Amino acid sequence: MEMDIINILEKIVKNSGLEQDKFAETIGVKKAAFNNYIRGRRELPKKVITQLMEVHNVNPQIFFDPTAPLYIRDVVGKDFVKEEKDNYLLRADALKLPLYGSVAAGALAEVEGVTTDSVEFITMPSQFLGKYSECKDLFAMTVNGDSMNKVVKDGGIVIARPLDLHQYKDGDIVIFSYNNEYSLKRFCPNELEGFVLFKAESTDKMYKDIPIKTDTLNDLKIFGKVIFYGNTL
Repeated sequence: MEMDIINILEKIVKNSGLEQDKFAETIGVKKAAFNNYIRGRRELPKKVITQLMEVHNVNPQIFFDPTAPLYIRDVVGKDFVKEEKDNYLLRADALKLPLYGSVAAGALAEVEGVTTDSVEFITMPSQFLGKYSECKDLFAMTVNGDSMNKVVKDGGIVIARPLDLHQYKDGDIVIFSYNNEYSLKRFCPNELEGFVLFKAESTDKMYKDIPIKTDTLNDLKIFGKVIFYGNTL
């Protein structure tokens, strides 16, 4: 696919009748940066593809399917052209995140947990993630259970970001494991002396907080802080 993109860029520049540096100016890219793109030294950013579409009428689908028409004007039908542009803009502003099985929002339970085996992916609009949209290490999990249903319900999706242990703050919702069992709870390290407390937030009183003694923390692993959650209706 890399050679396809190089060939596509070379053809677009040639068809424009402009020198490469002048062409780069038309899409707001510095000469050196564009030279890296056209030589395959750097990945072509989404914002550059968008500029090629807006300024030079390039069909964005060409960067996903090299057999597609090179220019939007060559795509038959105005409605189809609009759909292609809209679909690209959605793709360009979305993140593909690994979906690592499910995590228990209940008592500690032996569930799928955080595993990279046979990973599925979900697509998430980047604007939903705010300041975290540029993070490269985000992952998603489905929620299994009701112990956090005041926040995220059974079957909902959480997106988490791994942090160093000292970066987790009192009140963060975290995905963690203890003795190889997994759960989703609110992290409260200062609430109960001698313990790190993982608090449930449920409408069902059967779900209890999980206290872990500070002298057994070697068996505790926190996988990530929840930075986004979504509930299904």
